[in-house]
Amino acid sequence: MSEQSLSSLSLKRIIISVLLMFMIPVSSHFLNIYLRQEYLSLACAMNIFCGILIIYDWNLFGIHYNRSKDNLFSTLIYTFIGAIGIYFWIWFCSEYMDVRLLIADETVFSSIPYAKPALLIAFSFMQSALFNIEFKCITDHIHLENHDLLMILLSGIITGIVFTAAFTSFDLMIWIPAFTYYAVLACIIALLYNMSHSFIPGILAMGIVYLIIML
Repeated sequence: MSEQSLSSLSLKRIIISVLLMFMIPVSSHFLNIYLRQEYLSLACAMNIFCGILIIYDWNLFGIHYNRSKDNLFSTLIYTFIGAIGIYFWIWFCSEYMDVRLLIADETVFSSIPYAKPALLIAFSFMQSALFNIEFKCITDHIHLENHDLLMILLSGIITGIVFTAAFTSFDLMIWIPAFTYYAVLACIIALLYNMSHSFIPGILAMGIVYLIIML
């Protein structure tokens, strides 16, 4: 990664940030006992713990927001490029791989119409912020000088493993496609980060694509 994109997150901050992510499926499981609606439970947990994560990592978020704001044209360009890449990757997965995306469909919206705004927010920009912030935290201490492509690949693999472990059941036939999806998605995010030195284009690109799919 470029020197400009490096940071020095403490090990404590990284561990707490990752634990906050794992609290989403755990708390969603317990919420579902009472709500008896899987997507609503997951959306509630996503909104709550992603909100906590953003607040906890507010300084980190602010650094990347300022970088993005100071280079607005680049942010827009890389957001557009990232959105196209993510959209076609999702299309490929839906056509040729059995991957369960963390999004709500029309069946879910029709069964709980009162919760549509919360579902849209949770599974678009909250999930996108979660993915991008966790990507940064997970890979922050991994630096391979002058090996950007290897760094992107390694970042994708590590992030893919962590997210698959958090949000996928331990069934090999489900785990492998999910890992492939998350790993390639993380590689796209890593590429955007490497070019823009900010995770804001990744958040915008992923959030916009997920929102469009649900709408």
